[in-house]
Amino acid sequence: MIDKTCKQCHQKFVVEDDDLAFYKKISPTFAGKTFEIPPPTLCPECRLIRRMNWRNERKFYKNECSICKREIISVYSPDKKPKALCKDCFWSDKWNQHESERNYDINRSFFEQFDDLLHSTYLLTLFATNCENSEFVNQEMNSSNCYLCTGGNDNRNCFHCNSCIHGNDMTDCFGVGYSDKVHNSVFSVGCFDSQYLFNCHMCNDCLFCNDCVGCNSCFSSTNLRYKKYYFFNEELKKEEYLKRVKEYTDSYEGVMRAQAMSKKNKLRYPFKYVTVISCQGDCTGDIMLNSKDVKDSYYCYKTENARYVYMIDSMKEIMDALSIGRGELIYEGASSTKLYNSAFMTSCDSVRNSYYCYNCTNSNDLFGCVSLNRKKYCILNKQYSEEEYKIKVARIIEQMSKQGEWGEFFPTAISPFCYNESNAFEHFPIKKDKAKRLDLKWQDKDYSTKNAGPYYKPKDIKEYDIEYNPDANDEIEKCIKGIIKCEVSGKPFKIIPRELAQYIENKLQIPRKHPDVRYKERLDMFNKMNLYHRQCMCEETEHGHSSRCPNEFETTYAPDRPEKVYCESCYQKAVI
Repeated sequence: MIDKTCKQCHQKFVVEDDDLAFYKKISPTFAGKTFEIPPPTLCPECRLIRRMNWRNERKFYKNECSICKREIISVYSPDKKPKALCKDCFWSDKWNQHESERNYDINRSFFEQFDDLLHSTYLLTLFATNCENSEFVNQEMNSSNCYLCTGGNDNRNCFHCNSCIHGNDMTDCFGVGYSDKVHNSVFSVGCFDSQYLFNCHMCNDCLFCNDCVGCNSCFSSTNLRYKKYYFFNEELKKEEYLKRVKEYTDSYEGVMRAQAMSKKNKLRYPFKYVTVISCQGDCTGDIMLNSKDVKDSYYCYKTENARYVYMIDSMKEIMDALSIGRGELIYEGASSTKLYNSAFMTSCDSVRNSYYCYNCTNSNDLFGCVSLNRKKYCILNKQYSEEEYKIKVARIIEQMSKQGEWGEFFPTAISPFCYNESNAFEHFPIKKDKAKRLDLKWQDKDYSTKNAGPYYKPKDIKEYDIEYNPDANDEIEKCIKGIIKCEVSGKPFKIIPRELAQYIENKLQIPRKHPDVRYKERLDMFNKMNLYHRQCMCEETEHGHSSRCPNEFETTYAPDRPEKVYCESCYQKAVI
């Protein structure tokens, strides 16, 4: 075990023996010499922020393809140096992947040379793999008919969803998986025909529910197990239940009122200190499902032997990673899928045995490369023989070690994204002046639409139903052609035809808030990625203790939060 001080925030942190063993395991061998990855110089949180600064998930700009010159939507703003390509040009033979290649200069920093390469080669405008009829998705894989979805995979007919997997006909969801017709929900699995869920599983026809399992037709209820026709945690007859629910769902104002009441109602009930479901071994953190031996991590699914990871799916042997799925033996990786035995990688797909790469696909044995596809034994995009590659990489790592670069993830200074464009800003927001003090880039230019009016004000969803309103088709046309003004931010936004069709089919009220505002509201539902040592708050004597429960635990609920936080034993006795 090693005691360290973060060179950025100056906080103390510990590198444990298991961490050191992992660094040794992931350390590569080139030309007969093993180059051990040194212990990190940044604390876990600063390392996470650094990785997040290389991920722009939701800031989209109108730009121009650098080859065909047609207008594109890009994660790179027009003032950025990187040359973005539309997907047709990027995957074509219109450009030479090696045209920006360069020789490694021993007299210059590796990261300086990588920065030069990054800004001289072509980049894919949006990072999407095997997506059909989904022009405006990013960090998405194997999805079809989706619009403004990010960070997910295997989704169909979804709109404004983030980090969702195997979803069908969903809108405004975050971390929802294996679900159909679910809307405005967060971290729920196996649900159907439901809205405004948080941490619910196998629920059907439920609305505004929190931590419910196996429930049917429940409204604004918390901590229910296999219940039906519960309304604010009170059991009703079917007819009475349907009557009361209709009072809220028939209008947008009713939905907003139910949302506010549900937020207050759930505070009457205890919260489990963490959400760890079907996990084995030593797991610490929050929101984990079907995982084993995952420590200090958050939002993990089917993950094994991991530490300091966030938004991970189907991974083994991984440390310090952000938004990665389907791989093994990864250190300091971000925004990638199907990686194996690699480190210091971001925005890559199907890459093995590689280091310090960006936007590379279907390749192996790369070092310091950008935008290569189906290549191997390349350094700074230059092709070498296998023997030359190994000898050259060994020399580069030796030089990087002398300069203090080996073992460090890409610096934020060379990220193609400004801090306030990146995921780091979403989870760790700071003001511009602080960003400048930390030498972080900041996007000052506003590329949003100006003076978009006149505006269209959406009606209650029944007004778009031809059976209720004979003029419904006229109203539908007005909505599609119109521009909506966000009732919170004032920013304009539009509803596309496929999106409106889904609202009408599922009787969902048309949103009055900009997608960015709705996304922020979902993020605010999450606890921060910090653990606090606390004591169970249960004082129910029938739970096996004479006064307050003595059990202690690590939880993401901060001590100043209003929720009543229970240990596993007391929580299980409290749910119904």
